[in-house]
Amino acid sequence: MSINVSTISGRITKDLELKTTPNGVSVTSFTLAVKGFGESVDFVDVVAWKNLAEIICKKCEKGQVLTVSGRLATRIYKDKNDVIHKITEVIANEIVFGVKAKSSQEHQDSHNHDEQFPDYEELPIDEDLPFE
Repeated sequence: MSINVSTISGRITKDLELKTTPNGVSVTSFTLAVKGFGESVDFVDVVAWKNLAEIICKKCEKGQVLTVSGRLATRIYKDKNDVIHKITEVIANEIVFGVKAKSSQEHQDSHNHDEQFPDYEELPIDEDLPFE
């Protein structure tokens, strides 16, 4: 038995484009910027098909948070220069819409509001927990 399930949440990195295959099937592909620990960011490729692709392209925009659940798929192809490429991407089967990107004015207003409150202090993580 094997399990192939992936759920990621991040911001859409570019404007979305709905394409149609020669057989008339809707598809879109995009990248999510997924924050890691500290300053690290992973850029995860996502593909959505059929009705899900159409919904994503109608309802989402660059900078919006999107949570995607699906399966990991790997494909290999050879480009026009005979260079072999291997791509791993999430094939979406479920999505949850998150907050949309702020306009520049909203961002400025939010930034001014944040300055009214002092920064919080990160608490150290105690590795020696008192239970087993």
